[in-house]
Amino acid sequence: MEKLIRSFPRLLQLSKSYRPTNRMDLFKAFSGISGQSVGIGRGSGGRVSEPSIRSGPENMPYNVKGLAHIAIAVPDLTQAAETYRTAFGAQVSDPKPMPDQGVTVVFVHLPNVNIELLHPLGDTSPVSKFLQKNPKGGIHHVCLNVDNVHAAAEYLIEEAGVKTLGSGLPTIGAEGKPILFLNPKDTAGVLIELQQANASVHSCREGEAASALK
Repeated sequence: MEKLIRSFPRLLQLSKSYRPTNRMDLFKAFSGISGQSVGIGRGSGGRVSEPSIRSGPENMPYNVKGLAHIAIAVPDLTQAAETYRTAFGAQVSDPKPMPDQGVTVVFVHLPNVNIELLHPLGDTSPVSKFLQKNPKGGIHHVCLNVDNVHAAAEYLIEEAGVKTLGSGLPTIGAEGKPILFLNPKDTAGVLIELQQANASVHSCREGEAASALK
């Protein structure tokens, strides 16, 4: 930027005396002043470099099926749910206590995304510690649907070097599906939850959770 500012007087002088015949000539003139090459278009002149895209490993034993939900920790669950309902027209569920996870959950349904509002159950809840650091609340984790959460757990630990939280075995989440949390130290500082995409919510709630985890 500083180099461009210093070159402005020369650019102004050039603009008065130089009449480019086409756009390429103008960019060549400017490139000579700034000392940087400028690519334009995809023709025979300058080229715009395409960002390289790399595919995932071929040996992955599971696939990510999409975003399941974004979880937001809130200090006032009732107020937060009402805000999403009245401000965004979202459908909101009744609060659901999850003693095993130490949270009360409200599900917020929007057309393209689901939001999970979290409020701590007791001072020992991980969400309670989160709110101590973030009193106004904030994004707690991102949940991804996967087609095989058990294969994902094994692959991430043994092949990808990504540690899991807890025992490393899937547990049953708020939606009645097997879930697994990944250590944010291994995922760029973001707490990521993996959720079994095709698990039966009703079967898990009716006592078949054990078989779902085998």
